[in-house]
Amino acid sequence: MSCFGQALDRLVSTTVKTNIRAEESQRATFSWLDGWTQLIDERTERSRE
Repeated sequence: MSCFGQALDRLVSTTVKTNIRAEESQRATFSWLDGWTQLIDERTERSRE
């Protein structure tokens, strides 16, 4: 897997928890990415970034 793919994997597994400052206190949890797909060139076997 490419360094780019490894970086995307880390972003998928990263979650952020925050409290949103508003009139009413709210909490939110989200991930930077839900998932990703890498297209591979069949001829070169390299990512088609």
